[in-house]
Amino acid sequence: MNKIHVISDNRFFLAGITAQTPTDYVRLYTYSPDEISSDFYPEREDIVVLNILDIHERETIACQPGLSNTCCRVIILLSMYKPKNERYLNSYQRPFPWLIPINIRPDEFWLYLMKANDSPLLQKSFKRVEQILFSYLGKGISLPQLVKTPSIGFTENLVYSLKRKIVRGQQLAGHHAITVMACRDIISMSQIYE
Repeated sequence: MNKIHVISDNRFFLAGITAQTPTDYVRLYTYSPDEISSDFYPEREDIVVLNILDIHERETIACQPGLSNTCCRVIILLSMYKPKNERYLNSYQRPFPWLIPINIRPDEFWLYLMKANDSPLLQKSFKRVEQILFSYLGKGISLPQLVKTPSIGFTENLVYSLKRKIVRGQQLAGHHAITVMACRDIISMSQIYE
């Protein structure tokens, strides 16, 4: 099995993961967010699990050069995440980063890690305009403000359709701040094209 790096701001979660490691063949490394620096570069095909509730810390970690646009398997645990399609959650063929609910049982968590290890390494890709949109939304700029700012160049239809496309594509529900921040972090760890 590839190395598993678990980054969490919850020390009880880290202790539980360490205690629940199923066998000796799993190479598990745990970190708190303040232990991650710009020289954190997981090896190709390693698994990186992010369980960070603080949205600013998660953004900082997601933008690390070692995670953004790399070839590792990133899994993000999210509170309030319930995929619209249960088959999507169980699919081996979906591109990384993966989202999984934070409230899963330990045996399900390890099952997802095994699935991730055996899954083909496919990276999500987004257009530059989608990255720009979610960067602005992540900074708290509202959709009406984006449309009213001529230098940005977004139309109302473009903003609403891009946001809906990305949110639905990630199997997220709602349009609240947690959804926007999750999309922003996913995009920052994905391949960007023009």
